[in-house]
Amino acid sequence: MSTLSQFSPLFAGYAPAVVKHIATGWFIEYYVTNPFTQTLERRKFRLNNLRKRCRTALEFKVQANTICSQLNVKLANGWNPFNEDVKTENPGAVPIKIVYEQYFRDVEKDLRPDTLRGYKAFSRRLLEWCDKRSPDMLLKDFSDVMAVRYLDEQRQKNNWVNATFNNNLVSAQAFFTWCVKKKFIEKNPFYGISKKKKEAKKRTIINADARAIMREWFMNNNPGYLLICELVFQSLIRPTEISKLRVSDVDLEHKVIHLDGSITKTKYSRKAVLSDELIEILGRNIQGANQDDYLISNGYLPGKEPISSRMYRKTWDKMRKQCHLPDTMQLYSLRDTGIISLFDNGADANTVKGAADHHNLNITSIYCDHVDDNLVEKVRKHSAKF
Repeated sequence: MSTLSQFSPLFAGYAPAVVKHIATGWFIEYYVTNPFTQTLERRKFRLNNLRKRCRTALEFKVQANTICSQLNVKLANGWNPFNEDVKTENPGAVPIKIVYEQYFRDVEKDLRPDTLRGYKAFSRRLLEWCDKRSPDMLLKDFSDVMAVRYLDEQRQKNNWVNATFNNNLVSAQAFFTWCVKKKFIEKNPFYGISKKKKEAKKRTIINADARAIMREWFMNNNPGYLLICELVFQSLIRPTEISKLRVSDVDLEHKVIHLDGSITKTKYSRKAVLSDELIEILGRNIQGANQDDYLISNGYLPGKEPISSRMYRKTWDKMRKQCHLPDTMQLYSLRDTGIISLFDNGADANTVKGAADHHNLNITSIYCDHVDDNLVEKVRKHSAKF
């Protein structure tokens, strides 16, 4: 029986078509370069109907070999079925996974790494779901009914909260909107599906006792990590932003770190204030470092390669589990705690907004609604007599 290994070294862009027979019947098989992935992919079509129409086996073999020869002539002259699919009146007759690969190549340069990871995670789930229902499902066959079923099944299977449901809906709409713009399909199957009601964000405050437990653990097990904690809690810098900081961003003279809009969540540049403890730590760390080094690399010292913010979370989770702290206490909770501490210490809303890099005061005001464990004592202390 002919195999790809016999042919691929001899032909550029394809392996010739051959007639094959297995238990389920006759078919023609060939390999051709997929222009979207630049890899040789198998293509085949069945000949069972042709065999039924032929009165003898010899007649069938002659016709099958003729089809095979004609196909090989087309392949030798540069014909490619993948291109043919796109040029037809039904360009959606392309496997959805192939279109997805083209989509990522088109948009990845414009997406932040975290956003791109989210899109890729979404695509893996969607393509696995499609493949279970129909291997190599064509883009045109993904209907609006499937869109609803997919989201409902994934929400139930993965216990999605409303925010996760909405994020996946946005990712799906973005891909299929791109398909519409590229003329693969005429309608976005996810169009018209409404977002779930936005849930109130739960903000866990890490009190002083818990922070003391954390500090002691890090001092004994990973003292360099305290720099991350201080930057999040005191300077209100997001973990992802920390991973992108360079030594040149530190301004010890003016007691700030400069965050360029290219690395911030809001795309606005800002100055993060440094505490006395941070000034002391950073002063030691950056001494003798190159200005273009990442501020935090191996050993939590400046270096050529940054530590991913995902690694920050792994270290934090290890600490939290060993200290038997609730999983609601995330690294990001330090930032929430730091913001609320500013309010508790008398900072006005505009000051907090600037320090926290919020889009508007509506976001900042959310932090005013936190539960204050000392509320009763504060009200009793400041209440006027009747």
